[in-house]
Amino acid sequence: MILLGLRLTLRSGREGLVRLAVTAGAVAVGVALLLGVLAEFHAFGANAYQQCWSCTDGSPVPTALPSQGELWNNSVDYYQGQTLERLDVAALGPGAPVPPGISHLPAPGEYYASPALAALLRTVPADELAARLPGHLAGTIGQSALNGTNDLVIYVGYTPSALNSIAGTTWVTTIFTGAGQQVFTPFFKVAFYVGVLAVLLPMLVLIAAATRLAADRREERFAALRLVGGTPADIRVAAAVDAVLGSFAGTVLGTVIFLLLRPALAGAGLLGTPYFESDLTPTLAGYLAMLVGVPLAAAVAAVFSLRRVQISPLGVSRRATPKPPTLWRLVPLALGIAAFAYGLSVTSHESIGGPAYPGLLLTMIGLVIAGPWLTWQTARLFGGIGGGPAALLAARRLSDNPRAAFRSVSGLVLAVFLGTMVGTLGPAVNAIQATPASSALSNILVGQVGVPAAAGQRIIHGIEAIPGAAAYPLYQLEQPAPAGSGSGKGGPRQGSVAVGPGSNAKEAQAQANWVAVSCASMRAIAVLGECAPGVQAVQVADDLLFDDNPTYQTTPIVSATSEAYNGDMTALPLQTVLVRVNSPATQPLD
Repeated sequence: MILLGLRLTLRSGREGLVRLAVTAGAVAVGVALLLGVLAEFHAFGANAYQQCWSCTDGSPVPTALPSQGELWNNSVDYYQGQTLERLDVAALGPGAPVPPGISHLPAPGEYYASPALAALLRTVPADELAARLPGHLAGTIGQSALNGTNDLVIYVGYTPSALNSIAGTTWVTTIFTGAGQQVFTPFFKVAFYVGVLAVLLPMLVLIAAATRLAADRREERFAALRLVGGTPADIRVAAAVDAVLGSFAGTVLGTVIFLLLRPALAGAGLLGTPYFESDLTPTLAGYLAMLVGVPLAAAVAAVFSLRRVQISPLGVSRRATPKPPTLWRLVPLALGIAAFAYGLSVTSHESIGGPAYPGLLLTMIGLVIAGPWLTWQTARLFGGIGGGPAALLAARRLSDNPRAAFRSVSGLVLAVFLGTMVGTLGPAVNAIQATPASSALSNILVGQVGVPAAAGQRIIHGIEAIPGAAAYPLYQLEQPAPAGSGSGKGGPRQGSVAVGPGSNAKEAQAQANWVAVSCASMRAIAVLGECAPGVQAVQVADDLLFDDNPTYQTTPIVSATSEAYNGDMTALPLQTVLVRVNSPATQPLD
């Protein structure tokens, strides 16, 4: 029967070939879209959990240079609005750790640049960019150190003595191997899950519709096979072969289309970052799922659509009115809406409510199941109130076979539903982020400076000279005391540490970057905490502040138990500066 099914599909004349081509084309479009969504999700995951080598925390450089590890000076530069991440490094011994993306440290007078930066150095005038970089290009930095194809990163080699003379240099013995701090990653994941649903379910509807092309003609052929002795099992095999052949060809074609479009998709930067093409892949499991799952779904849809032919050889001509759909079809839809609503009710800025995504999936399935009942009820309603014979005939036709009527528009219904969900969830996520605390920080920028006291004061005065801008400095404490000491110049009280849920307070203190900050500055940015009455300055941890904008960070870093600081802060190095801007015109470029 498999061979017979192949002959019926491939040798049924022009009609059969056109039906096969249309089916394959419809499936190819859906498969290419779904592979694109899966590839974007994989690339997003690879990007989100990329090793954050720049998160490495160094130690103060000893007076006598050690014979192990290396000296680091990690800084940020800018070129025409683009951020350039620069690491000046000098090996202190033969076993010095090597940052990702290169096989060995650059020698003094050499530097390694990311491919985007290397291309930029070749195209822009030397006095604009290359003149800032000592030495010559020795090679390029590999993908493992970069977040995207447009990253501007450079490793510059120095001698230990030369690098040690630069302010901000630290001693590093181990490079951080974990991922960087994630901002609302669960929301991005759910967005991708919704994207998969937005393509998957309409694609399944499209496959089902494509496999039903010329259904009446095929039913007559299969009924004729029953008349000459074919069994219901034979008909199922022949129908499955016809559907599998078209859908498999469409899956292969869709995969080819995706591979051809992948370079353009990788460079599109849909989420702001052009991904590496090697990361933009659905993985081997994704390809196999398409090659197996799509033809299998098509076979099931084809067999289900021809169930009437399996009753008897004359089943095609006996088209009795099907039973009307029952009210029970609304149960999955009601359960899905309830689960989704409950998931949204327990959703916070930290995580998506557990039932939200399963509820969304169940709601979409419930729409497909409940659609015929809703169509039937709508037909009955408009049949009773509609005027004229045309409306009466249309309502009668819909109520006669609501399943077939809804099947033709089910894909459109799902698309409209998902479009509505996206339009609703976007403002909902923004509302979750736009808490009173985060809204108060929306015009506050964070700059990690790390410069000596004199240079820091010049930066502060320069910012305050800008109309509409105000600077709130955080000064680096030179010698933090051990965590939990509760006294001393750098020993903040335990209550001053901003610790997130589930974190370890002692560990947070041990890794904290202690700074001194004016209580007047904190009063100006009240959501970051308030000092005890009468205290002029305190020492706190600023590790929880983001590098560009603290909108997502609403945990106060100052409290009434923060340890007071009584020294002259202007004599301390400037570690971080918070900049308030009063208008978009004042806000600097990213």
